[in-house]
Amino acid sequence: MRYKFAGLLGFALLAGVVTACNDDDNYSAGPRNDNGFYIPDQNDEYLDLEPGDNSITFQVARPVGGPATTANLLHDADPVFNIPSAVEFAEGESVADVTVTFNMEDLLMKDYYISIAISPDEVCAYGDSQLDLTVGVADHLRWTSLGTGLYRDAFLCELMEDNFDEFDNWADYQYECEIMEHKYYSGIYRLVKPYGSGGSFEINCEDPNGCYIEQQNLGQVISGTNLYVFSYAANYLNNGNSLGAIINAGYCGKLENGMITFPLLNDAGTLLTAFPPYLGSFIPCNSRGEFLVMLPDTYSSTPVPAVPVAAQTE
Repeated sequence: MRYKFAGLLGFALLAGVVTACNDDDNYSAGPRNDNGFYIPDQNDEYLDLEPGDNSITFQVARPVGGPATTANLLHDADPVFNIPSAVEFAEGESVADVTVTFNMEDLLMKDYYISIAISPDEVCAYGDSQLDLTVGVADHLRWTSLGTGLYRDAFLCELMEDNFDEFDNWADYQYECEIMEHKYYSGIYRLVKPYGSGGSFEINCEDPNGCYIEQQNLGQVISGTNLYVFSYAANYLNNGNSLGAIINAGYCGKLENGMITFPLLNDAGTLLTAFPPYLGSFIPCNSRGEFLVMLPDTYSSTPVPAVPVAAQTE
């Protein structure tokens, strides 16, 4: 199967002509360089690849047809992609296809970045001269199911229970759900629709002593607004702190004996919720250390631990 790639995001001109204008109303653009080439307007920047795919096609154009000619291309991409160094225009042709080929079996379960540009001395005076795209194996192919595990919520329970200090009905907030692991990034787990409806969310446990949750939409709506969840550790990572420093400060969760937990720190939870448009305003959660994920092998063989006896957030 070949993709006719009808769109990508634009793109700094590598060369261009700007015609100065004066104060009168008779300004008009300067003439096109009819000997130059450009990449037609496109609108997608990400492409999912499915089994059987083996090529991506985009277009290079020139303002008007003319004699047969060649446009030279520069590129920056992983060598798994075969990108031609030039594209041929037949006589009278104003648009030509460029086909990038690959072997699907050679692709890892990650994103790849491809940048292709028209040679600077051949760029049309107007138009886009560079194509930047992200391609990757489709998301549903990147994960392997581990089976059914257990998730004990620490987000909704604290938001929904009016008298959380006295709350002890954890059966209402424990869910069996499918748990998947990323095929390329070992230790990243996806909880598949843990509430039965809404979205899935992921936990990064590549370092079992440095687990964190990136900000993501939980797929649950409260008072008409989507609920986002994340952890202090991820927030500090995104602000430029090292994972080692965050582990030492006590903000990270742990994966131990097939169970993922997040700590209390100074009697407060290290998980967070937020509502758009106020994603910079955090609501701390996990104030009893109740958050728990039991991976399937552990869940099938181990009793569910009780909620820790922990001080409440004042």
